[in-house]
Amino acid sequence: MPDRRRALPYRLALTVVPVIVPSVDITHVDQSGGLTGSGYTPPRVGYHATIRVFDAATGALLKELPAAEQRTADFHADANGYLRAEMRALITSLDPAYRP
Repeated sequence: MPDRRRALPYRLALTVVPVIVPSVDITHVDQSGGLTGSGYTPPRVGYHATIRVFDAATGALLKELPAAEQRTADFHADANGYLRAEMRALITSLDPAYRP
């Protein structure tokens, strides 16, 4: 069996930190006790990532790249679906042959 390190000149390492920003609905109570709404901010879901490229033979770090993405989520939506979609898009952008 051939040495895999010789067949693949580069190695990729991916560090991902998920970002989940909850929605905010701000309501104020005025001096007369009345309630007034001042705005709604929808939830946001995404990630911050670092992509590192190493030489497979020596282990030397060749390049380090930041990557980030965030998008507005639907009200009361589950963040998991959004995060999965973002991770599929990120990995596919690095490896077009990736099939989830």
